[in-house]
Amino acid sequence: MTIQSPNLAASTATQDILFEEQNHVGWVTLNRPKALNALTHDMIKQLDAQLLAWEADPSINAVVIKSNSEKAFCAGGDVRSVYNAKLAGNMEPTQNFFRDEYRMNWRIHRYPKPFIALMNGVVMGGGMGISIHGSHRVVTDNTMLAMPETSIGFFPDIGGTYFLSRCPGKTGLYLGLTGARLNFTDAVYSKLATHYVPQNFLGKLEQEIREIDWVHYKVYMTKPKWVASQSVSAQGVNHKIIDTVVEKYHAPVGVGPLRRREEQINAMFNADSVQSIIANLTKDDDQWSHETAATLAEKSPTSLVVTLKAIRNATIFKLDATLNMEYRLSQAFMNGHDFFEGVRALLVDKDKQPKWSPESLDAAAQGYADSYFEFNPGIQLDLQEI
Repeated sequence: MTIQSPNLAASTATQDILFEEQNHVGWVTLNRPKALNALTHDMIKQLDAQLLAWEADPSINAVVIKSNSEKAFCAGGDVRSVYNAKLAGNMEPTQNFFRDEYRMNWRIHRYPKPFIALMNGVVMGGGMGISIHGSHRVVTDNTMLAMPETSIGFFPDIGGTYFLSRCPGKTGLYLGLTGARLNFTDAVYSKLATHYVPQNFLGKLEQEIREIDWVHYKVYMTKPKWVASQSVSAQGVNHKIIDTVVEKYHAPVGVGPLRRREEQINAMFNADSVQSIIANLTKDDDQWSHETAATLAEKSPTSLVVTLKAIRNATIFKLDATLNMEYRLSQAFMNGHDFFEGVRALLVDKDKQPKWSPESLDAAAQGYADSYFEFNPGIQLDLQEI
């Protein structure tokens, strides 16, 4: 049956995200295909409320999130709505949108039940936030992942600085600064995905999850000898059941472009500043390096400087501390210039000619970007409440 999120009034917005319960599994379907399933604030609130309800429901053993479109799983957050709100003089959405989104990301990260994201199609920005933090992250031949926020004068948020900082070598820093795209092979290699399922088997995986014989599995997996040999507690049985099902469809992956380029990325991006990274790229006698330097030159200088520092900070932060840092950064960007200019240039007017302020990396690095990290006790997520 299809159910509506608890405590939410019926509206057309409820059709943008659908909830269903079948065979002890909660199913989330992103249903906004014309907008590539970009997350609205209503969708975020509905998803968070439903996850909370399913967490407390003992009849629900796992949650699956998927898209109704093969083109996109989720292309990010609906930043145009934030842009429009500020134009209208309403700053409240600029606070609440990011606060509610990051709190939802934290809930997914801590979710006690298996959380399976079927990441078929485009997965960017906020789409990474509702998938990467889950326990099972399935990609297909059709998957394309990216964190392109520096192109719109922002930074890789939704916990992006956390998971990018944990990619192999300097590859996460490269992805965060450039917004480069990943295919399924590199998604698995960088541990952003846990499983690769060939496109023509995705429907079979989904059907098997819908038909899991939970009783049979639990009787087998809770036998004393099996539990002892697998070092699994009774509470972890549902995760092991999902592991068993998904592993049946998991296929090996080859070597992707990111992995092939990793040694060069490590050499070029092993620097203390964005200026030094660009200098390394410019001096390197390779077309890819020169193209990457040109790509960085198009990004917001403030975004680049902030992203570099945020990813470095996140290497020693846990996710809750990272999300609190990112929330402070998000509000600094909301009070700044480049985010709104980037959205205007790339998504509204589409002239692709943003006028960044400050215009240079040197100006952004001379204390300006550092001010974005200043602690403000009034800007907190209160994640302990979740």
